[in-house]
Amino acid sequence: MWERERKYMKVKDFIAKLNDLGFTDDTELSFGFINGDEGEYYECEIRNIDDEDRQVDCDNIVAEFKKPEDYIKSEVQCSNIGLREELVELINRYM
Repeated sequence: MWERERKYMKVKDFIAKLNDLGFTDDTELSFGFINGDEGEYYECEIRNIDDEDRQVDCDNIVAEFKKPEDYIKSEVQCSNIGLREELVELINRYM
């Protein structure tokens, strides 16, 4: 597994936050990604939640999510717009 920055939250803190928000047995959770450039929220699919990769003395549960195709497309479009703007700026600077 590749190394990457991770954000952790203790289960007890997560449950406390749910309780603060008015969690009930009927509450459903959804997870997603936000495209910061356009402010849109894209709900994602939960692939897996387990502790298969648990190491000795490591008490983490890992949740895996699949990035939605429309989120990926929006990120690519925003990147293309940014690159296009940079290219136009560069061309204008040397013309």
